[in-house]
Amino acid sequence: MARNERIAEEALGWVIRIAEPAFNEWEAFDAWLAADPGHGDAYWPMAEADRAIAAVVAIPTAPTPAASVSDIAPYSARWRVITGWAIAASLVAMVGGYSLWPRGGGQIVIESPAGVSRTLDLPDGSQVALNGGTRIIVDRVDSRNVRLDRGEASFAVRHDPDHPFALRVGDALIADVGTRFDVVRGGGQTRIAVAEGAVRYIRGDRSQLVAAGETLEADDANATIALGTVDPGTVAGWRNHRLAYDRAPLAIVAADLSRSTGYTVSVAPDLARRSFTGTISTDGPRAEVIPRFAEEMDVKAVHVGDGWILTRR
Repeated sequence: MARNERIAEEALGWVIRIAEPAFNEWEAFDAWLAADPGHGDAYWPMAEADRAIAAVVAIPTAPTPAASVSDIAPYSARWRVITGWAIAASLVAMVGGYSLWPRGGGQIVIESPAGVSRTLDLPDGSQVALNGGTRIIVDRVDSRNVRLDRGEASFAVRHDPDHPFALRVGDALIADVGTRFDVVRGGGQTRIAVAEGAVRYIRGDRSQLVAAGETLEADDANATIALGTVDPGTVAGWRNHRLAYDRAPLAIVAADLSRSTGYTVSVAPDLARRSFTGTISTDGPRAEVIPRFAEEMDVKAVHVGDGWILTRR
């Protein structure tokens, strides 16, 4: 990796981390700035670009261009809570001279903390939205080659029949056929829901087309897959703070709530066979979401540590 590319990635990493409300690594950041004059040359334009993007969404009391990083940080944190992650490629493009999508090998790892969603525009025009607690890996040379390690991501893919978009989950491949779709990955299981177009799920010698309004569930432990249907309008509903279910096991609902709220939500063993049909709103104060759902299910939500346990009344 060229020196400028490495510095650009490090600088962008600091911009992103400093914007998080819990950031407390100021001594490490100061040491990084002091280690090389090029660090400041890369960081400060990116921080200012981040501030400029925040101003676009019209949040008041923007810091002046001469503001220190400690002034910029809380301001960035506020707009990120509202709009999600600053798009990395856009940030770098604004400052010029540095690129996260250079020629050469390597991968870019993008993660979103639980309870925080982020959106990434890929160089080919496709878009990826990450729900909370999600990790994806993008090939630096070919941004149409992506891996979803864990969590949930929604994809709006620019179709290119000569260069299909390839999403890898576990040992399977999801190939785009021109579409919008949502994928959940966790516990060795994969769930796909298609809103528009179609995807092809490929694992070993098994190939299955999943079209708009259809779902697929697969488990790494066996070769079977389960097909179902879904209202296309509810696919990736988490982006609008709404989770819709049709006879979904409570364990799946709990995992979805964990990603969306940032709380760890678990289900007592004696509720393992319960299922849920309906819609959950995750809008409003996050601390109220789990108790509200428990009331609807006629179960008890016990607040333990930084999470919730759903138990019988």
